[in-house]
Amino acid sequence: MPFAFRLAVCLFLVAAEQVFDLADISPSGGLLTVAPSDFYGESEWRDDLELGATELYFALASAERPLLSALRHTDPAHYLRAAAHWAHAYITGPNDAADTPNLYDVSGLAHFELFRAISSAGHPTKLEVSQSHASMQIGASRRHCRSCPGQRRDSQEMRLLWIFDRYRSR
Repeated sequence: MPFAFRLAVCLFLVAAEQVFDLADISPSGGLLTVAPSDFYGESEWRDDLELGATELYFALASAERPLLSALRHTDPAHYLRAAAHWAHAYITGPNDAADTPNLYDVSGLAHFELFRAISSAGHPTKLEVSQSHASMQIGASRRHCRSCPGQRRDSQEMRLLWIFDRYRSR
């Protein structure tokens, strides 16, 4: 891989890590996702942190070594533990599968990616959720999505159903 490309990847990792670290993990009042805030009425944030941590896990796990010293965490397991923590916080929180999958609640996708990450990491122990927890949540998301036949499903719901069915049939 050319040096300039490798450097760009590392800089993007540093930026992603900084954005993740800036997350307000104790929000009060309404969540500001865009301005004006009534355009995109987000009420749940734990699923976003689960998905972000999982994607950082995959990015670090697949990155060429050595990594930039500017990264605070170079061990992908750090982000796998963070993803499992936020999955547990979501599952035990007030909005568990309340409105997934849709534009606002990405927990179905986050749980699916965490399921893949746990498998990729060799099924580590001592995570706050296991692969079976993630699988049960994926099933709950699928059931919720399929239980609304009278409503028009958006493209994200249809994509997630297709991904879940394809992955589980392997």
